[in-house]
Order: sequence, then structure tokens, then C-alpha cells
Amino acid sequence: MKKQLLIAAVAVSMTSVAMADISLSGKGNLKFASTGTSSVDVDLAIKGTFAAGSFKAALNNMQDGNATFANVSVSTTVEGVSLSAGTVKHQVGNGNLYKKSAFGLVASKTIGGITVMATTGTGGDKNAQMHLVGSVAGFDVKVENAGDAAARFVTIGGNVGGFSIDVENSTAAKSYAIGTTVGGATVTYVKVEGDANQNDGIFGDISSMGATDTASGIVIAASGVTFKSYAVKGGDRTNKATMKRNGVAYTVSKKGTADAVLSAKVAFTF
Repeated sequence: MKKQLLIAAVAVSMTSVAMADISLSGKGNLKFASTGTSSVDVDLAIKGTFAAGSFKAALNNMQDGNATFANVSVSTTVEGVSLSAGTVKHQVGNGNLYKKSAFGLVASKTIGGITVMATTGTGGDKNAQMHLVGSVAGFDVKVENAGDAAARFVTIGGNVGGFSIDVENSTAAKSYAIGTTVGGATVTYVKVEGDANQNDGIFGDISSMGATDTASGIVIAASGVTFKSYAVKGGDRTNKATMKRNGVAYTVSKKGTADAVLSAKVAFTF
């Protein structure tokens, strides 16, 4: 019943409206590698606004004249409640473990500094889920599936004594990251344990991890240079150094005893 009410509210508020403004923007990169395959990746974002809300869509991975039409959503406000329908971000965590978007409905409202979110999805389980986002004792706290202990996902992040701390915990996996600044460089240690369905930009794709698997590593960043050293599931250690200069990211990466790979990525926006 809750889902039907949300759908009705969104439908009523978005009936017979005309777009007041439409904008196009995009980003892409050209990657050249010493081994493997060089690549071209271009994404186009489409945004529209109207009196009652907004519309978003994207054309992703535009290569060889083909693209994926994705992330379509509409947003509006009804009686002070923010509503979004379409492909929307359900995960309220910081992203070390999970980072996903899914088709569904999201309703949210901030009350006394706490944002309360209710989401529904499609498929077999369309039951509403409740999420809470707020601040407790100076820490950002995010709780997904607050009413379901078996599926609850908790994220806590903040700063203590010059250290940044980020902890994520679910029944399937947990992650923590601790960082600080040493001599002008930011040093962060990250560890993930358990079944993490994620490609998080630190370890790469770790979606194959199981309940007893771990991934850990260190990230050092200073003056446009980032160094990462990590291992996943007890495998060979990967060492990767990236330097950004004049819009180009130069990377050297080596995993175990394999040959080092040199690459250059040109990123652009429009």
C-alpha cells in the first residue's frame, strides 16, 4: 500500500508538466596502455527542470557509436517530502563496501537534523525499507535498513585527534579506513572483510570476495601523486603510482611478478 501511495503522489505531481530548462554535460577519458587494451570512455548527462522538480538521465560508455541509456530518474517534492523515482542511489553508506543504484522509489524528509528515508525497489521484494542519516557526537552516522537487524548496514565517519575514521558494518561484511596527515602527505589504511559487492576505486573489483576473504592496503597522496599498495584475497600485491599533470594521469602499476604496466589517461569534461 505504501508503494502505491508513493507512485500516485509522484504521478500526480508530474502530470502535464513542461520542461523549463534542459542541460547537457559530460565527461570522458582516453586511456593508452603499454600492455592490454587502450580505451575510450565518454558519458553524457542530461538534466531537465520543471516547476515541480527535475529529471535526470545518462548515456554511458559511448563507444563505437553505441551507448547505454541509464540512470533515468525524476524528482519532486510533495507536502515537504522529497520524492525520487527511477534509477536512484539506495545505499547511504560511504562506499567502501557497497556502492549501488537500483530502480525504485525514494521518499525522504529531514526532521530535527535527522534525514529519514524510505525506499522501495522492484523485483521479488517491494517492501519499504527505512534509512536514517544524521550526526551523533560529531560523527556522521548512516543506517540503512534501520528496522531490519538481519539486513542493517551502518556507517560511522568522523575525525578524532588528527585521524579520520570511517567504519562500515553489515551482517555480510565490514570495512574500516583510518587516515592521517604526515609531512604534508595523506596516509590512509583500508581493510575490507567479508562478502563485499563492490568496485570501490581502491582495490578495484572485489565482488568475488566471500565471507572469509579480506582485502587490505595503504594509500598515500601528496602533491598530485598517489601511491596505492594492496592485496585481495591473499593474492599477489599490487603497487600502483599515479601522477596527475596538466589534465593527464600517468600511472605505473605492477602486480606480483608480472610486468609493470604504464598508462596515460586524458580526462575531459564538457
